[in-house]
Amino acid sequence: MTDEAVLSGFTFPWERFVYVTPERTSILANRGESQLGSVVQRWETAQRRMGNCAHHYNQTVIQTIRAGGFEQSSHSGFHMKATKSLYLEMTMLIRDLRSKRWRLWDTVGPTKDHGDDVYVTMDEKHPAYPSACGMVHQLLQESRELTTRQVLCAPLVRERADSVNRTAAAQFTEDVSRHWPDLKINTLVPHGTILTNYPTCLPTAICVVRSAHQNQEILLLKKRTAANSTDDLGKLSLLSSRVLEEEVADALGIPLSEGKSAREALDEMWVANYNINGTRGPLIVPQSAFIRAAQRELFFSCGLDLTEERFIFRGCQVIDREETSEQIFFCIFEVVLFRRRTAAAARGIADELSTALAWNKEKITQVAQESLYDSEHRGRLNRLLVRREDWLRDTIFSQPFSALP
Repeated sequence: MTDEAVLSGFTFPWERFVYVTPERTSILANRGESQLGSVVQRWETAQRRMGNCAHHYNQTVIQTIRAGGFEQSSHSGFHMKATKSLYLEMTMLIRDLRSKRWRLWDTVGPTKDHGDDVYVTMDEKHPAYPSACGMVHQLLQESRELTTRQVLCAPLVRERADSVNRTAAAQFTEDVSRHWPDLKINTLVPHGTILTNYPTCLPTAICVVRSAHQNQEILLLKKRTAANSTDDLGKLSLLSSRVLEEEVADALGIPLSEGKSAREALDEMWVANYNINGTRGPLIVPQSAFIRAAQRELFFSCGLDLTEERFIFRGCQVIDREETSEQIFFCIFEVVLFRRRTAAAARGIADELSTALAWNKEKITQVAQESLYDSEHRGRLNRLLVRREDWLRDTIFSQPFSALP
């Protein structure tokens, strides 16, 4: 909608946009033992896309208002809210800015995984409009602001960061307690926040997604846009996801704190972690939180809900972000997408590469591994691909794999 409005010459297609969705705790209750589950999948995809849009849209609105010397209204802009009601249908209540008339849209029948959903629509004169509109306003009144929070850690000292960069994946696996760094959680901040002048470390999960096409080894890369990323727009990157509050809580077996401040939520996790695991000292990011972040990213970008054992740990890298005081701690997993024969597809076993490309045609691109660093792509590659080229070649790209199980 925003893209169409810009092409038509309108910067902002709406005066105010409010997105109401069930609370995170209600959704995460539907998570499976080793996979996300369909409810979590759909909710996470919608919430993340809306969140990215809200991030970029509100930043643009604020800049425009400040440039014009205007005051920002608390009612304008893009708002995200959470409700305790487990409402999983799609209802839209829209007011036309010209005619001032209201119209309501509501989904009918089972939700589809692909294609357009079926809606009924009614205006203010429809006999069912008052009750349907009342339901929307009730959900809105009972909701609170929804903020997705990412984890920020204390930066690793240079010697420790260099040690992490030199440690092989096998060493991590053999002696996790010795080699896994203490990523001490400092605070929780809204997703997409970048602190330019405050030293910090951003824990991030990376998926190196490999497969084969016509007997050629290929990689899937993300085209970073406002719909799927909060920074480095226009670049080509490996699939990446910042570790969120919910993934740390889930990895620790701790209920997520809803509606709490960052300090209250962290204190709750620290106390619960001690009571459950007997762990003293600061709260650190466990390795399993990165696996959960990687699972979430693979579904969001490729539509694949894979079990934890499909994410093969390949090591960690620590990189300083350009023009900031921020470190990025990359925990890197290799994921091989399997190719399936037509007979397997007929039995409901999907060809994973085809599924990934069909899920996100415009935002995911297939690149031959041998041509990744040629002149066509090199200028668009994001920081990890560029600054750790030799490490990636030696650790992952040179390793054989089979996409035909």
